[in-house]
Amino acid sequence: MSETTTLKVSGMHCPSCKALIEMDLRKQQGVNSVVVSLDAEEAWVQFDPSVMSIEKIKEIIEELGYSVS
Repeated sequence: MSETTTLKVSGMHCPSCKALIEMDLRKQQGVNSVVVSLDAEEAWVQFDPSVMSIEKIKEIIEELGYSVS
């Protein structure tokens, strides 16, 4: 079973920011796929809720220095 969430991410300035978030989330157990849009300032994350939570995804992004709402 998987769940998809869309998160508003602010503080991204360049393609490296986008790549950093995608790379870091893809390494996490329970994350199935990640697409980050620099222009839309959004991250679409598909994950297994029995392993990963939306709160943990937000925490990971915030630890990278970005704001999530």
